Amino acid sequence: MSSSDANLITNWNNASSIINGYVIIGIYVVGLIGNLLNIFVLSQKTLRTSTSAILLLCSSIAGIIVLLSGCTSRIISNWTNELSDIYDWLCKFRNFVLYFGRTMVLCTITIATIDRWFSSSMHVNRRQKSSMKNILIGLAIVSFYSCIINIPIIFCYETNQVGTLLMCYGSTYSCRVSTDMIYAIGSILVPLTIMTIFSLLLVRNVRQMNNRIQHTSSSVSNQERKQPQHITPALQRRKKIDRQILIMLLAQVTLLFVLTIPQAVQKVYTSFNTVPSRRTLSGAIQNGIFSIFSCLSYIASAMPFYIYTLSGGSVFRNTFFDLMKNAYQKLLHRSR
Repeated sequence: MSSSDANLITNWNNASSIINGYVIIGIYVVGLIGNLLNIFVLSQKTLRTSTSAILLLCSSIAGIIVLLSGCTSRIISNWTNELSDIYDWLCKFRNFVLYFGRTMVLCTITIATIDRWFSSSMHVNRRQKSSMKNILIGLAIVSFYSCIINIPIIFCYETNQVGTLLMCYGSTYSCRVSTDMIYAIGSILVPLTIMTIFSLLLVRNVRQMNNRIQHTSSSVSNQERKQPQHITPALQRRKKIDRQILIMLLAQVTLLFVLTIPQAVQKVYTSFNTVPSRRTLSGAIQNGIFSIFSCLSYIASAMPFYIYTLSGGSVFRNTFFDLMKNAYQKLLHRSR
């Protein structure tokens, strides 16, 4: 082995250690704080009347599950032996919960895009389908779906695997291929495809509605324009909330697409190929790429609060600031 190859191997392995030991810690802390704040903000009275806000809240809960089950073990394994690499039952349980959470994150956002498509439709029958009852039915369906497609993990994953990126992994070639393909297709590609399609349909609905409003406005007489419009403040606020939640939703769809597709591609590739030792250059590179793409998938579960804060407009930010103000006042009152 040449000295240049040895240096590259060392650099790639050091990069993997830094990602697993320090970058993941930052994602873990920032993600937990952000998702907890999301839960508090989206459960406030001003937002929880929106069906999509409930789905975004459920997505944040699933994000916490992903971070706790995934990042915790990654952080521990950088300094000591990770228990899920030693005990088979913990290996199975930890990965089942992790992939269940990842599937739920994408599926809840998928339902949210479908719900927004219904609510923005020009047809009354479709708009009526955007209801809390249908949201609860949808959550029950995707929870069942997330459990069913990840059940093979319980039967396939075992500890002390050789020639794989992780010690806790599919015990046979067929197990690795099946679980990785199920994850890549069932947990990532299918939800992303559906949410992308309905996001485009949603944008089309919004454009059609805007065109109709402009056409109606241009056709009314000057006398009709002078007549007061009977739109209540509550209805105006509801429309504003729906509009800003739509922007939040589309921003998260874009985020999920960019951050989860790389891991899906990497999963498919590694499931069909034996991973060389980290002492070889190709093995060190594959391990480094795996660490980077896994990091991206955790970012997808950690960043929604910050995306909502930037894209959610005044409604989300004001609700957050009001929440912080009330919490501060309560703490100040108790300290007296």
